[in-house]
Amino acid sequence: MTVRTDQNTCESALAAIRKQAKATRQYLLSQRVAMVAPTCEAHIPLGIIEHCAIVLGLFDAWTATPGLLDYTRAQYSDGVYDVIAEYQAMRAAIVNLRDSLRAGFPIDVNGWVLYRSLDVNGRLVTRTFTAVQLASAIPLLDAVVASIA
Repeated sequence: MTVRTDQNTCESALAAIRKQAKATRQYLLSQRVAMVAPTCEAHIPLGIIEHCAIVLGLFDAWTATPGLLDYTRAQYSDGVYDVIAEYQAMRAAIVNLRDSLRAGFPIDVNGWVLYRSLDVNGRLVTRTFTAVQLASAIPLLDAVVASIA
């Protein structure tokens, strides 16, 4: 069965893609500041990992809108513009960033991320990373931002 879409559906999908891409870019730029600081609490890279998971799901759904490619080409009067290929490049950059950050977290034998632990006095402490530990993720974050610009 073929799903039919109308211009409003394609228009909504394209607008949502553009809005979320802009929001993702702004979010990543704001988090970059914390990631290059001398120490960075673990919730920053974990938040980025979660953001990546959410936006990948949204972008995958929006770019699967039937007729989006033709609609976008018509909107920009560009018969070769490929919004889907543009998205695939951005998606690959997001996946690289997510996977790099995820690999930086130690995990226990059950696969749980070791985000917090107890100090010698029994207080709950959040893991921190140094700028050096996060340095390899910064160019990947910059690549996501560049793919959106």
